[in-house]
Amino acid sequence: MVLVFDAKNDIRELRRLETDPRHYQGRTVIFSSVVPLEPGEYTCRLVIRDLTSGSSAVSSIRASVPRPAKPGLKLGTPLILKEGGGCAYLDGGGGSQPWPEMYHFDQKVYVPVVETISGQTKHLRVLVPFSQAEGSEQDVAMSVRLVEAATGQSVPVAASLAGTTRYSRGETAILEISLPQLKPGDYFLYVNGVDRIAQTQAYNQTVFSVHGD
Repeated sequence: MVLVFDAKNDIRELRRLETDPRHYQGRTVIFSSVVPLEPGEYTCRLVIRDLTSGSSAVSSIRASVPRPAKPGLKLGTPLILKEGGGCAYLDGGGGSQPWPEMYHFDQKVYVPVVETISGQTKHLRVLVPFSQAEGSEQDVAMSVRLVEAATGQSVPVAASLAGTTRYSRGETAILEISLPQLKPGDYFLYVNGVDRIAQTQAYNQTVFSVHGD
């Protein structure tokens, strides 16, 4: 079940989905559900319940819906992958965003980072959807910045563009990131994009945690 609360803690969306859990047992599941919302701050809550055993789990995250951006370069939310494999998509409905196209990867080789990674992790792959005004030429360069949340200090990382893939509404950049040994804690990963032809810029971010080994 998906619930979306606005800044006043009023429910703006409630959506239920039933599926056979045996298909996803032992796998990381990428769940997507599109909810149209006005600009503002929201809390998204996902409730999973086994109707046979009665056991349940709850997770939530805050989301900010910005005002419509001016025409130009736009970056989607980065998806961080690590080596592992064994995951599946679960579509919660509500929209026509082509998530499997935007975030396409080899599910036998990679798995999305679910909150935490080991401090010994040396490499990450990051998928960043991007788009430009329809019909315009583009020459987009990407860069990343890793910031330790507790101190606000930047952590040096090496990033390279491994390639891009096209989907129905734009392209997705594939970034390879080499990490130093990270201390336990939370980190912000900022991805910056510059269209060198149109002279437009955009950025987006995501967060992950490092656990002690």
